[in-house]
Amino acid sequence: RHPYEMEWTRDETQCPKLAPTAEDPEMFRTMKSFPVRIKYDGKTMLHASILHHYNEFYGSYINASWPRLIVRYEDLIFRPRQVTEAACHCAGGKMMGDG
Repeated sequence: RHPYEMEWTRDETQCPKLAPTAEDPEMFRTMKSFPVRIKYDGKTMLHASILHHYNEFYGSYINASWPRLIVRYEDLIFRPRQVTEAACHCAGGKMMGDG
C-alpha cells in the first residue's frame, strides 16, 4: 500500500459531493461533476469525479488477467461465516471446525 491524498469538493450536506446542485453557486452549476485530485508518490492525477477515480482504480482489478477474488468489506462484517465459506470453496478449500 502507498499513502495518498485525495482532494474533492465537500460541503456539510453532501459528502462526497459528486455533482453540482441547484443550491451551488452559478459557476459550478454548468459542471457535470466535481473533479478529484489524487496525490501519491510525487505524482498528481486529476479525475473528472470521485466515481471516475474509483472506476479506474477498481477496473485494474476487475480487468486483471490473473485469478482474483473480490470481497466487499460490508459482506465480511455482516455475513462473515457465509462469505468465508464461499471464499474457501472458491479457492478449493473447506472450513475446519467451527470456522
